[in-house]
Amino acid sequence: DQSLWEDLFRARYAPLLARLFGGEPPRAAAAEAGWRAFYYAFRRSWPALAAERGHVVLQLGDQYYDVTTYLDDHPGGPEYLSDAAGTDATGAFDAVGHSVRARELLRQFVLPEELFSAADGE
Repeated sequence: DQSLWEDLFRARYAPLLARLFGGEPPRAAAAEAGWRAFYYAFRRSWPALAAERGHVVLQLGDQYYDVTTYLDDHPGGPEYLSDAAGTDATGAFDAVGHSVRARELLRQFVLPEELFSAADGE
């Protein structure tokens, strides 16, 4: 039953939905896949779906960062961050050789684990 899967989805992902999706699931993606399939696919797709909503969420290692508010301040320009939105940017981040200061600055953008831990586990 689709309504059961929608209820399960909303319960499991409530913190993440509240933070990045205005409290509502991306309905177009859910409608296309069906709630059951979307329930399982969301844990892999939520960063890209957040990017569709205008958030610049990057994965670096096992952490996720919402750097949306930092775009205009990024020394390399906003396009580097925007282009990486919704992806695992660990390799690119490490390849640039970011300074200790940059790594410290990044801490303020970390998404608390409780927001995405439900999305990462099953």
